[in-house]
Amino acid sequence: MVEAVRSGESMRSAARRFNVALPTIQRWVKRAEGCELDAADWSSRASVPHRTRRTPVFKEDWVIGIRHQLRQYSNLGEFGAAAIRREWLIQGLTDPPAVRTIGRILERRGALDGQRRVRRRAPQPGWYLPSLALRHCELDSFDVVEGLVIEGGTEVRVLTGVSLHGGLVASWPMSKLNTTTVLEALGEHWRSVGLPRFAQFDNDTLFQGNHQFADSIGRVIRLCLSLKVTPVFAPPQETGFQAAIESFNGHWQTKVCNVSTTIHWLIYRLVRFATFKRIADDQPRASRRPQHARSFRLSGAGVIGHLSTAELSSTFAVPMTMGK
Repeated sequence: MVEAVRSGESMRSAARRFNVALPTIQRWVKRAEGCELDAADWSSRASVPHRTRRTPVFKEDWVIGIRHQLRQYSNLGEFGAAAIRREWLIQGLTDPPAVRTIGRILERRGALDGQRRVRRRAPQPGWYLPSLALRHCELDSFDVVEGLVIEGGTEVRVLTGVSLHGGLVASWPMSKLNTTTVLEALGEHWRSVGLPRFAQFDNDTLFQGNHQFADSIGRVIRLCLSLKVTPVFAPPQETGFQAAIESFNGHWQTKVCNVSTTIHWLIYRLVRFATFKRIADDQPRASRRPQHARSFRLSGAGVIGHLSTAELSSTFAVPMTMGK
C-alpha cells in the first residue's frame, strides 16, 4: 500500500483497491515516512499505554477499609468519597487521593451501593398518533391557565394554545371564560392560521361538555367534528401528553403575568399589545408550515373563513346551544 502511494497513486484510490479504510493507509504512510520500505518498522504497536498512573493497590485497600469503617461507626452515616477523603486526612495518612479518584476506586472495586440510572430515549412528539409522529399532520393543544388575580381582586383566566410540531402559540386572556368564548377563540385562531388535523384538550368540562347526559357531547367537540378536526383528550393524570402546552403555560405565567402584577402593569401591557396588533395587522399573518396546515374550506360548504359561531352552527346544522 505504501509503495502504491509512493508511486503516485492517491491514498483514497489505494484504500479502495486494497479494501482498507483511509486512516489505515494514512497511518502506514506516516509510519514509513523518511525511510526506505525495508528499514521501516512494520511491527504492531499496542494501543494501551505502557505506563499508567493508577493508584497503588495498598491505597485502594485503605480506601475500602475507611469506607467500611465509616459505614459501621460514622455518627453522621456518611461514607461517600468526600467523607472518605476527610477521614483519610483526620487519620494523618499521607498523599490522599482526590475525591474523584476515590469515586473511581469505589466503582472499580464494586463498592457502590446504588445502580446506574438507565436513561432511555424519549418517544417522538405525538407518538400516540401514527400520522402525527411521522409529521404528516399537525396537532393544536389547548389549555386554561387559572388562578391569576391582579390588584383589585380581578381574576384573569387565560386560554392558551400551541401547535406540536410548528410551535405556533396563541393566548386569550379574559375575565370571563366559558364555552362560547372558547368557540370564538378557536374560530378566530383557525381562520388566521388554518386548520390542524387534531385538536387536543384536557378533561375540563369547558372542552368536554357537561357529564350529566350520557348521550351528549360538548359544543367544542361538535365544532371540531364539523370542521373535520379530530378532538383528542389527554388521559387523566398523564402529564406527558400535555407537556408542550403545560410548558408554554409556565413560560406564559413567568414572562407575562407573575405574582407582582399590578393593574397599572396590565394597562401598560394592553396599550403595548394594541399598538403591536395595529402594526401586525399591516403585515402578512404568520401561518403554519404548508405540510401541516389545512385550508379553512369544506366540500359543499364554501369558504367559511369569515363565518361567526352562530353562522357555523347554521351552516353545518350543528345545535351549538345544546350541552356545554
